[in-house]
Amino acid sequence: MGRGRWWRAAMLLLGLASAYPSVEAEARTRPKGPQVHKRSLQDQEVSTQLVKDAEKALAEQNLTEAQRLLSEAFIKWPAPQILYHLGVVAAKEGRLLDAHDLLRRYESDPARAPDPAMTAEIQRLLAKQRPPSGKVLVLGDDGAIVRVDGRVVGSLPLVQPLLVSPNDSHTIALEFPEQQIPAQVTVAAGRFAELRINRGNRAVLLTVLPAYVVLTEYHDVPQPSMVKLDEAIELGVQGEKKSVLRRDVALRQAPELANCLEQLDCQAKLAEKTEVDGLIRLSVENTAARTGGAPSYKLTLQLLDPTVGAIAGQASRELPPERATTAMTEMLSQIIGDASLRRRGTLTVRSVPDGAEVYAGERLLGKTPFTRAAWVGRYQLSFRKPGFAPEAANTEVSDGKSSELEVGLKPGIAEPPPQPPSGFEINFAPQTTQPPRPFWRWLAGGAAIASGLVAVGFGISGISAACGSATSPCDGDSGKYYRDSLGTGIGAATVGGLLLLGGGALIAIPGRKEQNDRFHLLYKRQ
Repeated sequence: MGRGRWWRAAMLLLGLASAYPSVEAEARTRPKGPQVHKRSLQDQEVSTQLVKDAEKALAEQNLTEAQRLLSEAFIKWPAPQILYHLGVVAAKEGRLLDAHDLLRRYESDPARAPDPAMTAEIQRLLAKQRPPSGKVLVLGDDGAIVRVDGRVVGSLPLVQPLLVSPNDSHTIALEFPEQQIPAQVTVAAGRFAELRINRGNRAVLLTVLPAYVVLTEYHDVPQPSMVKLDEAIELGVQGEKKSVLRRDVALRQAPELANCLEQLDCQAKLAEKTEVDGLIRLSVENTAARTGGAPSYKLTLQLLDPTVGAIAGQASRELPPERATTAMTEMLSQIIGDASLRRRGTLTVRSVPDGAEVYAGERLLGKTPFTRAAWVGRYQLSFRKPGFAPEAANTEVSDGKSSELEVGLKPGIAEPPPQPPSGFEINFAPQTTQPPRPFWRWLAGGAAIASGLVAVGFGISGISAACGSATSPCDGDSGKYYRDSLGTGIGAATVGGLLLLGGGALIAIPGRKEQNDRFHLLYKRQ
């Protein structure tokens, strides 16, 4: 190829490169997909002028006029920037939830034009605590204008579901050039609904999607990172066609469980009471605060299946903070996928008599009789009931099948050992004790000592009065008596001495020592 041809080719490529940004910018603002509204460049110009008029009305605090002008501008040309202005109007009117809805959808739109002032205002408004809400994803023909309770809020396809006040009836309508199709929608707090509207036959289908309760724990994580991680888990669950039920919303239905959510059984009860498909527990620890090294987040996710009452999927990673939100979505998809693959059957357990507690290891499954879902596999179960001896039995649960087990209990131990209160543990230690002397030893020993004293007294008298002593000469009529008293005195003194020794021993020698198991209730550090 000649030098001139190379030059012309280079100039052509340079021209295409310089033209590309303007083409891309126009593509960003142009509505996507098959359109139900045919819009022209004139519509875009009219929309631009209406936005300018709305900004003037907004500066004059004429919020009603600004809302009207912005709605007309969006219908003419649904540019993302108009959603931002509508969000600002909603915030000034005190409609904080509507402002959150409009601004978060504007921020998620890839066609938006970045502007530092707008970004700062969005961050300021979204930093405010969002009121309770439900979510509605509206599906229909692309380009249709979406209205909620008469107000223009967007066009299809929506980049994010709508946020609506919970437990209130809302009119959500799709607006086409020739007709408007309304639908009455009520969504509970934290729930996610899908609304499908068919333009051809005007059919409306509302589907409330399953939900997960999400419990989050952050350790030494900055507030901005917490907000991003909360958004990541919400988007991740939403991507699995489920909704997020936050701790505060879930506890409104079961406030009595607020103080026990560290326990697996308590978490399962919360999931059952809120009628969700599962409970996700998220823990994020900034390990740099503990190790003093480079910033690093340790993410731990667990998914509890309430029907089984056990962990169905879990994942853990440690990575730099800037990768945490992306990893969160991947980990959510992993544990939800793992949980969906877990095979299960049904376990039915009975005992004679009823009312026995059934344990799998240290986990209480329930009291007989009961039927519950269980993972596929072999189980070693133990049975406990006051007044009966503990029993053990094995069973196996097969995929999609019911396993039945019945155990007869025999009378035995009257009462199981007491369980320590939450946060404490029982510490057993052998202890030797000296029991007191029994009363009969005091009585017998005292009687023996008293008898011994009397006998010794008689013995000494007999010996001192014996014939031939200084005080008892062997003469006269009493000679026989005195000659015989020596042996008797010695015998009495000997018996008395033995009684004194035996009685003293009964009282003085201690009883036999006893060794017992003593326990102490100790506080267990968390």
